[in-house]
Amino acid sequence: LVLLLVGSSLSAAGQTWLWAAAQSGPGVRTAAVATDALGFSYITGSFSGTARFGSFTLTSQGSQDLFIARYSPGGTALWVTQLGQAPGASPFYQTTAAGAAIALDGAGNCFVTGTFSNAIAYGAAGVLESFNPAFASMLVVKCTAAGQVVWAQRAGIPQFSCLGYAIAADAAGNCYVTGASDYGNIQFGDVVAGQGRRVMYVASYNPQGAVRWVNTAFNERSTGVRGTAIAVDNRGACYVGGAFNSAMNLEDQRLVATTINDSDAYLARFSSHTGAVQWLRQIGGNEEETVTDVDVDQLGNV
Repeated sequence: LVLLLVGSSLSAAGQTWLWAAAQSGPGVRTAAVATDALGFSYITGSFSGTARFGSFTLTSQGSQDLFIARYSPGGTALWVTQLGQAPGASPFYQTTAAGAAIALDGAGNCFVTGTFSNAIAYGAAGVLESFNPAFASMLVVKCTAAGQVVWAQRAGIPQFSCLGYAIAADAAGNCYVTGASDYGNIQFGDVVAGQGRRVMYVASYNPQGAVRWVNTAFNERSTGVRGTAIAVDNRGACYVGGAFNSAMNLEDQRLVATTINDSDAYLARFSSHTGAVQWLRQIGGNEEETVTDVDVDQLGNV
């Protein structure tokens, strides 16, 4: 049982819950939530079997399906959108889809990133295939405030996996995604990017779903570099955080981990217009460090 809770902090000693909404079912996993200025909530995640979202009941088409749901300011489920196995999916492999992160633009559209394998269906007749039915590809989905899928895009490699971890959107309707791929030569539409093993990527898509730019980082060890957090400000910058082991190569900059067996965290700033690196910072110690979330204020502080 997964609860989406919205509360109001009235004092340090006591809180008053405004509402609670349950997403129930044996295989429901809610991964992320976003809210707009009017108080509507959007969530994404995955489910298997039968799942209930208020008055909506869904049954998964594959072994695991992706969901996107919108709730009113009072906690009522308004719609639920499902992405699951396509009719033409290979019967020899499981079909999975899962949402990992969600973001909103200034027009009320929501953007979801995650992963999928085999072939999934979306919208009225859209079908998206992973680069290899046995491995996961990164997924980006744009959905309107009414729950209609506008477009879905993939990124990945023909062998092994490529994962989507975090997503952000700006007021103009562009979205920004980060994650990790087992190897380079990652295909983002017509763009191929990355080298080495265990590659971190950051990519931007325009409102129509076309790739604007891609940048990548890598290292020489199998544990690699990963992007796990992303944010965009109103001053032309995109921030990506995550972790790396051993070393991290990003354009002409290189970071070396504090200890050989533990990961260091990093935070990088990119141009939101071109994807060029503007600065790179390291956070290291004698333990495992990573950046799990990042946000930016109106002054440009991160």
